[in-house]
Amino acid sequence: MALHSNGDIGRHVLCLHNSRNTNVTVWIEPWGDNIVLSPDSAIRVEGAGGDLIGFEVEVRDDDIAVYGWSGSTLSVFDAANVKIWETTIPAPQM
Repeated sequence: MALHSNGDIGRHVLCLHNSRNTNVTVWIEPWGDNIVLSPDSAIRVEGAGGDLIGFEVEVRDDDIAVYGWSGSTLSVFDAANVKIWETTIPAPQM
């Protein structure tokens, strides 16, 4: 699994690539939604708003959790740059 993060003014970007031979579930927290990342596929998670602290990522044996920061909203794009998930509800204060 490859991770790449890029901080930009006003937003943070996190790229995830599944190099495993099996699907990987990516949990989008604190919203509790998930995206299944098939082998050799990638997604880009973009976050904005709040304190711009940045993502927290937890890589576990069977899945990955990506945590937004207080006040952030997130969007997720596939490799073709198609938005596949987003929230307009900011993450709660933590």
